[in-house]
Amino acid sequence: MARVPMVTRTMKSTVATIMTVDVVNQTTSNVEYTLPRTYKSDAEILKLAQSAFDSDTVKLVHVLDSHVEEKLYGMPETDFILAAQVIDKKRKTADETND
Repeated sequence: MARVPMVTRTMKSTVATIMTVDVVNQTTSNVEYTLPRTYKSDAEILKLAQSAFDSDTVKLVHVLDSHVEEKLYGMPETDFILAAQVIDKKRKTADETND
């Protein structure tokens, strides 16, 4: 089988276990969330997680634990070309240059 050319990137992400409150059922649970990048404090983790995952019925209230994972991601070049945004040399996306 021929080797498929891949675009790869090693990325760090933060995996956090966060206590959530279901305001409808009045129950708590501990849910694991994966967030991009790394953070200096639990407060930063909670703020980002709340903006991404809070809903009308489930509220994220406290970071119980967190750790950083480093993984190598990859996708075939053909998929990358179809999915990626074109960026000019000044680091603006194609959408920003049309504004």
